[in-house]
Amino acid sequence: METKFKNVREERTGWRDKKLDILLEENGLPQTNSFLVTEYNHGKSIAMIEYKKVGAGIEPDERIIKYCNARKNKEYYFIILYDYEFVENKCHITRFIIYPKNDVAIKKYGKDPMKVNELRFIDFLYEIRENTSSKYREKAHQEYSEWFELNVTFDIDKQVISKRHRSYAYDVPAADVDSIVCDEENNPYLFVEYKENNNFGKSKNDGHNDFIYNNISQENLALSDEKSKVLNNKAIADLGDGCKTPIPVLAVEYSLEHNIFSIYAFNKCAKEHALLKTMTQEEYFKYIKDPNNFKKDKVPKEGKKIRTCPKCGNKIEVRSGIYGKFYGCVGFKINKCRYTEEYIEIK
Repeated sequence: METKFKNVREERTGWRDKKLDILLEENGLPQTNSFLVTEYNHGKSIAMIEYKKVGAGIEPDERIIKYCNARKNKEYYFIILYDYEFVENKCHITRFIIYPKNDVAIKKYGKDPMKVNELRFIDFLYEIRENTSSKYREKAHQEYSEWFELNVTFDIDKQVISKRHRSYAYDVPAADVDSIVCDEENNPYLFVEYKENNNFGKSKNDGHNDFIYNNISQENLALSDEKSKVLNNKAIADLGDGCKTPIPVLAVEYSLEHNIFSIYAFNKCAKEHALLKTMTQEEYFKYIKDPNNFKKDKVPKEGKKIRTCPKCGNKIEVRSGIYGKFYGCVGFKINKCRYTEEYIEIK
């Protein structure tokens, strides 16, 4: 019986806007310079991998170590160096060096680096998924071609590996991780997926990025407050959902030109513990840099939200008006701050 294979969609992995990278650094939220991805199976993350060009550093990132330790199930952490040759628009990867970096990975593969060619690396990706019998692995070997075309649209090093990764087979998927936000002890408390708003102010989709509209999950329409939108990406959502204590995962649509940062929920935890609204740059970074804004005890069982006002820093409390309950800043009595939020009953 002939096996019917699903087609592999074209690689569309992007990377953070360079201006956004600088902004994150300036606001004390530096991100790894590696191409950081979560390798996953059926929407469940099984490994965090930093892809770097040969010659880059191989010291582990403490933030990622702590994150892997916080997962419900085993989570591998590897730093993988790769080298490639590029001729006109043709490219091929010449070698991979795999460095196991956390206890789970070391227990399985040992401490020594593994030097492999590309075909062996394909097998490695199936091994960490415990899926070596996959028909797609056989297909990847049968159809393997050393050279591939590459039309560079962003950082060439990152595009080489992201483009090639998509080519291996349907069921070795990976999702790039835009931003991990950690507290002073390097414990992750927030994940952010950034999407640049390229059509702000235009009539199409009320000026919002197509990404927001093309990734709506009809099953979870209530996750995001603003216009009932939710972004559905199981792999990104599992970054937070798969932890012993769930971590909020946000989608942030931004426009540096127009000074907007619109926050959406990627998982239930974000819905319950994050402020889903549009902010200015100053308000946004002040908000996400405070771990206290995302702690469980900020939303007690009776449904009250105890939050810090993103405008003036004072406490937010439940108040009553002619239209019912709402969240209002206590700064109204102190500095005339009029910041408010919609009241949401937590069940």
